[in-house]
Amino acid sequence: MEREEPVATQAEPTALPAAAPVPGEAAVAGAPVGRPVAPPPVMRSVRRTTVLAEPGYRAVQLVWLLLTVAEAFVALRVIFRAVSANPAAGFVRFVDTVAGVLVAPFHPIVADARLGGGGVLEIGSLVAMAVFLAAALVLVRLIRILTAPRPPAEPAPV
Repeated sequence: MEREEPVATQAEPTALPAAAPVPGEAAVAGAPVGRPVAPPPVMRSVRRTTVLAEPGYRAVQLVWLLLTVAEAFVALRVIFRAVSANPAAGFVRFVDTVAGVLVAPFHPIVADARLGGGGVLEIGSLVAMAVFLAAALVLVRLIRILTAPRPPAEPAPV
């Protein structure tokens, strides 16, 4: 099958169509007086689509946010202890207080390792970070399972 492609050609200029004569104006040399007619405004259609988030989306976001905050506090604690930051500094004390609550159950598991320069590598804090990540992954999976759309039930055969 052959397809014809439209070819653009330059047309002769045409005069605008004359509008009805304006009352009170006289025609010049017998020609009607008119106003140029404006083309109609271009109509643009806007197609709006609504995207529905998966059920449980906000709950999953909240889990990831809480994980990020907890991991950040524990990571800062590990870094501050490794570089032997001044424990009397306000921010270091704040991070140590918040992260200390999070990592307390994990410190008796493994002994800390001494680093050169007086620093300490808290293995228990690293274990805590791994456990938090695993717990968040399980919780996110559980939320997605519980909030997944269910297919309609099949009617029972009669």
